[in-house]
Amino acid sequence: MVEKIKDISTLTDTDYAQIVSTFMTMSNPMYRCHDCKKKYKHEPDRRAKYIKKMACDYYTTETRHSYRPNHNNIGNPKLNYTNCVGNHFNNYWAYWINYTDTYEKGILPFSGTVLEQPNKFVEVMNLVQNLKSEDQQSKDARVAQYGKRSKR
Repeated sequence: MVEKIKDISTLTDTDYAQIVSTFMTMSNPMYRCHDCKKKYKHEPDRRAKYIKKMACDYYTTETRHSYRPNHNNIGNPKLNYTNCVGNHFNNYWAYWINYTDTYEKGILPFSGTVLEQPNKFVEVMNLVQNLKSEDQQSKDARVAQYGKRSKR
């Protein structure tokens, strides 16, 4: 069934990777370059170690970061990054990720009903909703394990 759905999908593998990367960057401050630079502004030695750990401005031969889909995204591939996820941020997809709250309220960007929206738009909204659900489940699991004050 998953293969049949992938055959009719309008989202390419590149779109999928960019959406996941952009979502990860938006939802996790450790992938945001600005936050990283600000955090280690007065600690150049720690910043240099962190840049090396994150692979900020270079590619490594081994995986530094990865995304593993859970049961919400069955059939979607695991993504491995050999540099910082923040390097793959895409403003176009950020706009649509931010639009999901509006979509969930029933406000559609194109005229007509949900069935008259472009297929790619609906697929993106479903993917982002799944990513949000995964992120919330992950946060809930960390709270259950470590308590409310755990950091991401």
